[in-house]
Amino acid sequence: MAKSKKLKKIFGIISYFPDNDSDYHIETRRERSRRFRELLFKLEELWPDVDIMVIAQNWQDFELPEIKNKIITFHYGKLGILGARRELRKRFLASPYDYMLMMDDDAMLSVPNAQTVMDTIDSHPDGFIVIQKRPSPLVFCAISKFMYSQVDLPDIDAEKGQGFEDDIFTATCFAKFPDRCFTFPEGVIKESSFHYDGPGKCPSTWAKEKAYDWKHMRSHTKSVVEALEHPVELSESYEVPEPDKNASIDLLITYVNSSDNNWVRDYIMTTKTHNPSKIRYRSWGTLKYLLRGVERYMPFIRNVVLIVSRESQVPAWINRKNVRIVYHEDFIPKKYLPTFNSCTIESFFWNIPDLTDRIIYFNDDMFPINPLSEDIFFTGDKPNIRFTEPEGYSTRAIFQSQCRSGIDLITNALGIAPFESGKIFRPYHISSALTKESMAKVAELCADTLPRTISAVRLDKNVNQYIYAYFQYFTNNYVDKTVNYKYFEFKDSTLLEIMDEILSGNYQMLCLNDSDKIGDFAQTYRKLTSTFERKFPKKSRYEL
Repeated sequence: MAKSKKLKKIFGIISYFPDNDSDYHIETRRERSRRFRELLFKLEELWPDVDIMVIAQNWQDFELPEIKNKIITFHYGKLGILGARRELRKRFLASPYDYMLMMDDDAMLSVPNAQTVMDTIDSHPDGFIVIQKRPSPLVFCAISKFMYSQVDLPDIDAEKGQGFEDDIFTATCFAKFPDRCFTFPEGVIKESSFHYDGPGKCPSTWAKEKAYDWKHMRSHTKSVVEALEHPVELSESYEVPEPDKNASIDLLITYVNSSDNNWVRDYIMTTKTHNPSKIRYRSWGTLKYLLRGVERYMPFIRNVVLIVSRESQVPAWINRKNVRIVYHEDFIPKKYLPTFNSCTIESFFWNIPDLTDRIIYFNDDMFPINPLSEDIFFTGDKPNIRFTEPEGYSTRAIFQSQCRSGIDLITNALGIAPFESGKIFRPYHISSALTKESMAKVAELCADTLPRTISAVRLDKNVNQYIYAYFQYFTNNYVDKTVNYKYFEFKDSTLLEIMDEILSGNYQMLCLNDSDKIGDFAQTYRKLTSTFERKFPKKSRYEL
């Protein structure tokens, strides 16, 4: 591979300090000045040979520290956010530099390998490289002169309450040049902006004065970004860890493809209805990204075990050398088949042959998006489980009734006092840590009662997988701990936040639960999968 050309780079920073006309402004000015100096010292430590360009607003008596980097300043009174960004863009385009690395003056960087940052930029000439994190996606970016000459700043002003120019600018770059937009390798650079907690508790004077309609800004930004209709298919450089040769945890994944004609035929013959629930059984085609996340972030998994009803349910792209396929008939008694009920499937997990002693269970709507370790799921041989507080429930809600049925089933089997009448509690809705020993014990204790809960489709008499967690709870054999995750009900109003969180470093896992609040499924599907493709562009060993 040819060595990347070393590009001439410069940092671009907009620095604005408020006036000294109030205690709040004086304190904020002092704190922002201190933070900006810290940033300059950090840049000197990391990249002393990279010049710095500053659009300096309202600096008054501020004095620059002496550092090794060359600092070019352009002084102004008050340009405003958009005016300052336009001025920075104009100055950069007129400069001899190839790339500008932009950040706020209150940023703080964590960079394990400074050279990797610059090598990443050098390997993407004429491109746009960004770190994104909510609430603003433009956290730290490097943009080439070519790209910046082609993509102008949006004609909106956050200070006038019109929207967030960062979001729209980034989305415009993705839409116009999807093949030139990249992200930094994971972990190579992190940025955290200043969150001032002094008088007024806000570093921005215009924000403190609330000269905007927050709800309008969000909705306007969202409508502009959505109108771009941007398919994002970007490449990202990352290393996939080698599987742990001593791995001792199996991962169970239940999967349904409702477009399979054989499955539809079975459903119609069993339920005597021609109307399978589109929401409950709908496939988003995202299983491959779940598995790419497992490969990248869960190297401690021994086997991925994909649970399906029949052969025609197995995706054609699955690499069977690395994915173990288990059919319902392999562990569910024949008299209960076919089944279209996850509760029935989960009730017989204990009967799946050749599992490890410790097991993690995913539904196919759960996605690892950041590094995980086995001690997040288990403390020794004890599963880590966090439960909700007890709450009242409606008997008309099937899921809540199933939780109560599970609580009653386990307390009766253990011969202990019934749980508080009219209330339920449950594990947090994310991956489940299970043990083969506890599942077998539940099957033994409930051998007479569990079969009465089985049905082909969901009913309120069912018990779900939480029976295993309830057993751990009532025998005090668990650790109160869970993965750092975010749960979303998938709907039009959450799509942009979901896309942001897939790419962010905020959580280790996401749960994306389907709903009937999606207007255009095809468009939403395309946006979701293109975002996952950007996060996980490489095929995993679980794919052909």
